[in-house]
Amino acid sequence: MSRTKEQLDQRVLHLLNRATNPEELTYPKHYRQGRRIEGLPKSTAEALLKHRDEQARRAFSNIKDVELLSDDQLQTLRDAMDVPAAEFFREKMAEEVLPGNWELDNFSANFEDRTAFSDIVDIRCNFVDFIASQVQQFGTERFGNSTAAELAGELIKRTYIEHFPDPHFGSYAFAFWFYQFDADNWFTFDHVRETTEQYLNYYASWDDRLEFFLFKGFDEAGVLANAVSHADLPVVVNYGEQAVTIWTSQLLD
Repeated sequence: MSRTKEQLDQRVLHLLNRATNPEELTYPKHYRQGRRIEGLPKSTAEALLKHRDEQARRAFSNIKDVELLSDDQLQTLRDAMDVPAAEFFREKMAEEVLPGNWELDNFSANFEDRTAFSDIVDIRCNFVDFIASQVQQFGTERFGNSTAAELAGELIKRTYIEHFPDPHFGSYAFAFWFYQFDADNWFTFDHVRETTEQYLNYYASWDDRLEFFLFKGFDEAGVLANAVSHADLPVVVNYGEQAVTIWTSQLLD
């Protein structure tokens, strides 16, 4: 689902208000096909932060308050924000956090119709059945073993689900899932937690929120992964993009 102009403007506003130095605006940490997207000239970024700190509560309350930005500069920042949340997270984890032998992948289902999306994600039995069907589909596509994939789908329906609607708590649960893959600490826990929180905070408004789920005890091995994997299946519901994303990871030792 394409992000609307209003969604992108909210993300730009969020970026402008949380920036602590000009470099965050001259080189926003958003990726497309492995390349960082360039932002504003340094002089413009410095002037914006100075102007922001002169506002009430030291923050812009509306995109219209950012009068120092030209239409072209505002569009530059919109383009930097116009990256799907799952794509941003996967590429940032690969480039900044995880070692080269650690594979992170995702399977995303996008909904054009808001009612159809709500019927799936807001009704728990429908949500579980949907995840089970997605696991069965992805497992069959990946390994061609429809029997194992069908069994995996049935196992999904019997798992206990942990739900984290708050992105801060969800980031700890997601980071701990990564941490349990192996006793070796190949990354700084704080770094991976900060990255997962940035992902789960991808959109600022509640209506566009991302919620984290863990299907506890589900084993990806032989279904979604063929190397060292870890029990529990992470799933993110993205209300802003009307998307449901299943995450899978494995160590290629």
